[in-house]
Amino acid sequence: MLFLADMEKALGSLGDGVIVIGFPFMLILYWFAFKYAGYGKVKGMTQLFTIFVVVTFFLQNSLLLLVSFNLVVILYIFYVYLVDLVIRGYGSKRYRRYFLNRIMFLSFLLVALVALRLIILGQ
Repeated sequence: MLFLADMEKALGSLGDGVIVIGFPFMLILYWFAFKYAGYGKVKGMTQLFTIFVVVTFFLQNSLLLLVSFNLVVILYIFYVYLVDLVIRGYGSKRYRRYFLNRIMFLSFLLVALVALRLIILGQ
């Protein structure tokens, strides 16, 4: 039983590490995808990213689910990046403003969720 408790604690900290390391990486991917994508694709990606943050918050101990979901989001971003690079070209200033507002909101959401989780766990 002690081994299971240690495993759960290790997976919990690994989940936090995935959030801390993965968030800047995903921002970079978003920037590339946004640079070559239209409004609809960026809107879809921000919704996926919101789901990623919420799923990470509630199920950070389930490492397989976390990694799988991360891969789905990253593959979707690469799909948008490659396909829209060929089809559409560059986005306009309106898309950039929308993108920056969305990323600011998601950054605050991520920080709030991590803080809430720390308060709940009493750390």
